[in-house]
Amino acid sequence: MVMKVLRKRMRIVIWIAAIAFISLIFLAWGMDVTRRTPGGMLQRGIVAKVNGKIIRTTTYREALRDALINARNETGDYADPLTSALIEERVFEQIVQEHLLHEEIAKRGLWSSNAEVLSFMKNVPPEQLRSDSSLITDGEFDFEKYRALFRNPANLPWLLEYERFVRQALPKQKLILTIQSAARLTNLEVTDAFTQQQAKVKLRYILVTPERGGKDIELTDDEVFQYYERNAESFRMPMTVKLSFAHFPTSPSPSDSAEAKQDIHEIYDELRAGAKFNDLASQVSQDRLTAENGGLVGWIKKGETTKTFEDVAFSTRAGRISRPFLSDFGWHIIKVESKRANSVNVRHILVRVAASEVTIESAREAGLLFKEDATSMDFEAAAASHGLTIQETVLSSSRTIFVPGIGYSRVIRDFAFSAKPGALSRVVPTGTGFFVVRLEERKESHIPDFEAVADTIRLLARNEKQMLLAETLADSAGVLLGKGKSMKLTARKLNLEYGVTREFSPATAYLDYPFELLGASALLKDDQTSRPIKTEKGYYIIEVLKRIPPDKDEFAQVSSALSGELLQSKQRRILSEWMADLREKAEVIDYRGQTY
Repeated sequence: MVMKVLRKRMRIVIWIAAIAFISLIFLAWGMDVTRRTPGGMLQRGIVAKVNGKIIRTTTYREALRDALINARNETGDYADPLTSALIEERVFEQIVQEHLLHEEIAKRGLWSSNAEVLSFMKNVPPEQLRSDSSLITDGEFDFEKYRALFRNPANLPWLLEYERFVRQALPKQKLILTIQSAARLTNLEVTDAFTQQQAKVKLRYILVTPERGGKDIELTDDEVFQYYERNAESFRMPMTVKLSFAHFPTSPSPSDSAEAKQDIHEIYDELRAGAKFNDLASQVSQDRLTAENGGLVGWIKKGETTKTFEDVAFSTRAGRISRPFLSDFGWHIIKVESKRANSVNVRHILVRVAASEVTIESAREAGLLFKEDATSMDFEAAAASHGLTIQETVLSSSRTIFVPGIGYSRVIRDFAFSAKPGALSRVVPTGTGFFVVRLEERKESHIPDFEAVADTIRLLARNEKQMLLAETLADSAGVLLGKGKSMKLTARKLNLEYGVTREFSPATAYLDYPFELLGASALLKDDQTSRPIKTEKGYYIIEVLKRIPPDKDEFAQVSSALSGELLQSKQRRILSEWMADLREKAEVIDYRGQTY
C-alpha cells in the first residue's frame, strides 16, 4: 500500500513537471491568443500590462514556480491540476498588486536610502537567525554576535541577498505606514466601543406598527405613480451583465470513490498483517494535521466530532482498530488508545474521497474541447453536442468578484465588464471546477419604466402611507402620555402594542430590538418618555427603566489593549479599502489565453 501511494505521488510529480513550463499552459488555455494581438504578446515575452507597463513572462513563470513549491511544502503533497490553476490566478493577482504598489512608491518618492537599509539590516535580524543557538547569549538574542556577521567576508553572499530583500521590503513598509497613518482613534471611540460591549439598558415601550396604522389601505393609480416620480432615483438599476456558462465540475468520479475505498481496505489489510498503526498513519494518512503524530487525534467527547466518527470511536474497544468506515471527510480507520467514562483517546488514518488528477485534468480537457467547438459554432449547439446544460447568471456590480452560480472569480468578473457581447472567456478555474462563459448582454445603469416595477411601487407606496398613519397614531399616544397617562393605559386605550425589554446591550440589540432605540435611550433622562422613534418595525415610544453602566475598573484594565485592537482594525480596513480602490482603478490587460 505504501508503494502504491508513492507511485500515485510520482504520477503527480510527472504531471507537475509537464505544467511547470508556463508556456505550455498558455498554449493549452489560449491557443488563439496570438491571433488577438499583432505579433503575439506571449511570444514577445509579455504576460500582461498594468497601467501600460509590461509584466514579463519570466517574472510570472518564476513566481508561479515558487508558489507551487511553497504549496507542496505546506501540504506535503503536490498540487492537483485545479489547485495549480487556482494558484496561477492568485500569483497573477499578486504580481499585479506588486506592480501597483511599485507605481505608488515611485509616485510618492518613498525609496530607501543606503543608510536606512543598513540600519534596518543591523537592527532587524532575519527570522531564521533569531533562534540560531550560536547567536543566543543567556537565553537572549545577542545583537553584538549578530552584527559581527557583517564583518566576516565569508557572509557576503548572504548579506547581499538580505540587502536585496530589505531594499524591496522597506519602501513597501513605508507606503503601508503612510496609508495607515490616516487612521485616528479618539478616547471617545474607545469608550463607546467598550460601552457597546458592556453597558446594558432596560426599556418600557409602545410600538405602533405600519399594519396598525391602516390594514385595508387602498391607493389610487395616481397616488402610486406619484410615489414613483418622487422616488424615481431610488429605483435606479446598476449596470448589469447577463452571462451564460458551461460548467465542468471536478467532483470525485465513481472510480475516484472506488479507488479511495480500495486504498483504505488495503491499509486495513496491512494493519491486520502486523503493520504499526502509527507508522502507517504517518506515511499514508491524508489528514496532515494528525499524520505527523502517527494519526493522533487525542481525547474526544461526544458531540465534538461527526456522529459517524464518534459512534465508531466509542464502540471500538481500547487497544483495537476499527473496520474502515465512511464519513463526510472520507474513509477512516480508527485505533482507540484508551478510554475514560465519557471520552476516548484515538488515532486515525484518513483517505479522502477526492477528485484525482486524472478526473480534474479530464474536466479541464473537456472545457478546452468545448471552448474550441463553441468558437466555431453556436454556443448552445456546442453545448448540445457535448451533452451540457447551459446556465445563466446576472452580475450587477463590478466591485465584487463573486459571480452568482459560479463563485469567486476576478477573471470572470473582469471578462464580464470588459468583453464585447457574444465573446467567450477562456477556460477559467474556480473552487468547483472549470467554466467557459459567454457574455450575452451588458445593460447600462438606468431607471426602469413604471410598468416594470409597478407592483413593487404599489407595495412601497402603501407602506409609506401606513407609516404616515402610524406616525399620526404615535403622536396621539405622545399627547396622552404628556397629559400624565401611563404607557400601559395609553397602549390599551389606543389598542397598541406595549412591552418591556430584557436587559440588552448595543452589541446584542439587533437580535430583538431596533438599533435606533439605543441612541434614543442614551439621550433620555430617567423616567423621561421619548418622542416617537421611526424604525423599520414602526414607531416606538420608549422610557428607560434601568441602566447598567460598564464596569469602570474593568475598562481601566482593558482600555489599552482595546485601543490597540481598534486602531489595528481601523488600519487594516483603511489599507484594504485603499488597495481595493487601487486595483479597481488600474487598467490591467491579461494576455494569458484571453480571447475577448
